[in-house]
Order: sequence, then C-alpha cells, then structure tokens
Amino acid sequence: MDKQRQTKAREWQPPRGIRFVTFPDRPAPHGVQWRLDGKRKTKVFATRERQIAFAKELAGEAKTHGLANLRLDENETREWRGFRALIGNDADLQAVAACWLKHRAAHTIEPLSLNEAVEAYCAAKKAEGVSPAAVSHYGPIFDRL
Repeated sequence: MDKQRQTKAREWQPPRGIRFVTFPDRPAPHGVQWRLDGKRKTKVFATRERQIAFAKELAGEAKTHGLANLRLDENETREWRGFRALIGNDADLQAVAACWLKHRAAHTIEPLSLNEAVEAYCAAKKAEGVSPAAVSHYGPIFDRL
C-alpha cells in the first residue's frame, strides 16, 4: 500500500485548472477536463499515457501563451472550413476582412419607429406611381397599428 502511494505521488500531476477524470464504463476511460470561456471542456483517451501527454501539452500552452487552450474546437473547425470553402482557399483573408468592414454598415438595418416605417412605405408607394388617393386608403389600417 505504501508503494502505491509513492508511485502515485511521483506521477505527474496537472496544474491548477486542468484535472484528470476517469470514466470506468467507457471504452476511453481516461479524461482531461479544463475550462475555456467559463465552459467545461473534456477530452477522453484510451490510455493513461495519452491522457498525461495531452494534459502536459495543454499545461504548456497555458504557461507559454497565458491561455488554457489555443486549439479550435470541433464546431469552430467546421465553421472555419465552411467559410474557407465559401471564399476559396486562394482568397486573401486580409482583403476579405477589409471588404467586410467596408460594406457591413450597408447591410445593417437601423430600427424604425412605426410612424417612420409608415411614412417610408407611403413614400415608396407614391414613388411606384400609386395615386395619393389609393395610398390614403391605407390610412385606417395604419391607424389601427
């Protein structure tokens, strides 16, 4: 029993913020847990050695970069690959970002009050050539709104 304690004490222990977990009923029972942006992340491994290697790598990133994890998670990876497929692999990301920054204001819709929306609608109908008498028939409907 004393030997088992000594072996456990000599085994590498993860730093604060990273912990080992076990799932005895699963095919990959050795897990590593950490927090990223307030959410708990877990990755499981079939062997204890791979579990320790991943935790050491994660701890090294935290020490070197001040972050718990620099890898993209699965959803971010799918989103990034979809974006790359959409714009093409040869697209200049700086140019894409510059274009988006330039044109995003044009696609932003400012909230309108109901009165402003009614005035804009009536002006658009008049611009289409609808007579003022026909537009005035919408008045009772707008009044109910």
